[in-house]
Amino acid sequence: MIAKYRKKPVVIEAVQFDMTNQGEVLTFVGDAGSTTEDMTGIKIKTLSGEVLVVDGDYIIKGVSGEFYPCKLAVFNKTYIHRVGTSTLRGETVRATSVA
Repeated sequence: MIAKYRKKPVVIEAVQFDMTNQGEVLTFVGDAGSTTEDMTGIKIKTLSGEVLVVDGDYIIKGVSGEFYPCKLAVFNKTYIHRVGTSTLRGETVRATSVA
């Protein structure tokens, strides 16, 4: 039977990659990340394998410590900013799910 479900309201940590904050992003993901050879993105190890993160994407740290990318449009539909008032690109964001 098909049923509807709502996400549990969990707090996550995320950072938006914007080409100027590679160091911050690599610190956030630790051993799970590396820069691309042409320096235009960051590769992160996810539960599904290695994924390319490009300018504007968010990197989310999941509830079990795993990392995964999220496109800006999807992030904005799924999460709300929880701490602070600024949503500048490259800022580390603590958000809570609203989906």
